[in-house]
This record gives sequence, structure tokens and C-alpha cells, in this order.
Amino acid sequence: NGETGAGKTSLLYNIALHAAVSQPLWGHRFGIDKPLRLLYVDAENFDRTTGGNALTKIDRIGLGRPDNLILHDGRDIDLSKPE
Repeated sequence: NGETGAGKTSLLYNIALHAAVSQPLWGHRFGIDKPLRLLYVDAENFDRTTGGNALTKIDRIGLGRPDNLILHDGRDIDLSKPE
């Protein structure tokens, strides 16, 4: 929770991306030195058809868009299904 523009989303995107590519972030390692598969649900910034602001923010971080980082807008999501 914080003010608009404080960097909440950028922080979470950085954490997700670094975990997905198994790279340390600010000196902290993720997992067991292997890429992690992540589902990032962002109803505010991600749009299924255009990508929305999410893809722009992720591109700014400069780690690319790994296949194991799955972005979703939260619509029709069913976590009981493996896909």
C-alpha cells in the first residue's frame, strides 16, 4: 500500500523478473539457483491484447521477458488448472 507513483509495481516486477531468471536482486538470491516459474496477476497494468503498461515497465528493467514469467490480468483465472 502506498501513494500513486511510489514504485510499488516496479518493485514487484523487479522481484518477479529476477526470480524468473534466477539472478540476485540487491544482493539477495532466489530459490535454488534455477529459474522459477511465476504467475504475475496484474489487473491494473496488464492487458491480454496489448500488454498494457506492464510490458513497458518490464522492458525498462532490462532482463527481457522470460517464458517462465506468465503475466495475467486476473480475468477468468482458475488456479486449480495446471495451464
